[in-house]
Parts: sequence; C-alpha cells; structure tokens
Amino acid sequence: MRWILTVTLCLSFCATTAQAQSRKPTPEEQKKIDEYNEALSGDTPDTTGAISKPTDEVKSEEIKTETPPEQATKTNLERKILAMIVYAPLDLFVPSKYGATVGWRFTPKTTAELEYVRGSLSVPFLFESLGGMTDQRLSLVMRSHFGKSSFNYHYGVAYHMFKVKLGNDIINRSVPHSSEYDEIVLNSIGFVVGIGNRWIIQDNFIIGVDWAVWSQPLSQTERKTGFTQYVSNSDRDNVNDAIDFISEFPRFSVLKINLGMTF
Repeated sequence: MRWILTVTLCLSFCATTAQAQSRKPTPEEQKKIDEYNEALSGDTPDTTGAISKPTDEVKSEEIKTETPPEQATKTNLERKILAMIVYAPLDLFVPSKYGATVGWRFTPKTTAELEYVRGSLSVPFLFESLGGMTDQRLSLVMRSHFGKSSFNYHYGVAYHMFKVKLGNDIINRSVPHSSEYDEIVLNSIGFVVGIGNRWIIQDNFIIGVDWAVWSQPLSQTERKTGFTQYVSNSDRDNVNDAIDFISEFPRFSVLKINLGMTF
C-alpha cells in the first residue's frame, strides 16, 4: 500500500507542475518578465542624456594639446633679434655716453651687433682754446661667449665722429660766426675690442656689463678746420695740437651697462 501511495503523490505533483507551466501569464506578469529580460540583455536605452567619451580618448586629446618641453626650449633658442639700451658712465673723451644696440644671434653664444653711443660736454677740460665737445661712436662687432658661461669678448670696427666748438676767446677775436668756421669736425675709423658679462633672464631679458672696452682710431676719414684762415698763428698751433692729440688718443670705456630683450 505504501508504494501505491507514493506513486499517486508523484503523479499528482507532476500533473500540477505541467498545468502551471502550460498556463499563460497575465499582461502584468508578461510586462515584468519583458523588463527583466531587457535588463539582462543590456539593451536598456541610456536616459541620462550625456554621452561621455572613453577615458582613453580624453587622455589622448589632452596629450595632443600640451607643448612638449623640448619644443618650448627650441622656441626660446630661436629668438634671433636683440635690442638694448646702453649707458657708459666712464668713457673717454666725453663721459656719460648713452645709446642703443641692435643685433642678430647666429647662435645662443654668438651675436653680431651694431652699437651707437653719444656724449657731449660743454665745459672744456683739455684745452682752453676748445669749447663744447660732442663725441659719437658707431661700432660693428662680433660677440662670442666662452663656453657656457656669461663671460664674453667682442671685437670689430668703430667709426668715431668728433666735433668741437671753438672757445669764445677765439670766436670773439677773429672767426666768423658760422658753423663752417667756428667748429672742428674730426672723423676717423679704427678697431674696437672688449670683454664683459651678459646674462639672459627668463629667456628674453638681457642684462650685460662691458667691463673694459678699447676703441682705437687709426685713419682719419674727414677733417674740417675752416677757422685756420682767420686765426693767429698761436691759436692755429694750439687747436692743431689738440686735433692731433684727439685723433690718436685711444678711447677707453669701463662699466658700460646694457639692458634689453631678445625677440
């Protein structure tokens, strides 16, 4: 009897299960089943609105917009033009000269420069026969640095332009009041050499000091002394002696300051 009861219970359970599986789900049950299946398949649409790029693409674009350090350094080295103001407090014959320099950088350590300085002095201090003096110098030099240091030397040619107004004692006696007769013009060409230091700050600001510069006139290119036909022999001799002295005297400059920028 026991095994008959067991078989009956099994048949009853199987019949109930088959009936449950053959039953059609209600619409609410079918909706929940469909939502569950969509969630498992990953086809659920993104309702957040924004579509973000993959992290790898974002990093790639950031890397492209950054400037490599090597490229930035190369840009700084490509600054070829320099411009500076110049002040020479101790410069013979006329002190307190001022002027400007422009140059071209062939390399970070080698430049070609054109410098102009000018100074004037109204009080005679060498010869009583002379009045105000104007001393100008135009120099074309090549400047080179020693290795990687700021210490440098320069050399080149210099054109000296020296003008003197005759003193009142000569003018009042015999010389006509005309620029043709009351002034001396003495121009000459020579060489220039010097040593100094130059520093470049923040890639383009320049601070420099020329510790010592020697500029030597060698050959006269122009000499105007129209006054000689009007003055006495003694005045003529005094002024000619002054001209000869000036034409051969070396020009020295110390502590010449340079301030400027590279472009």
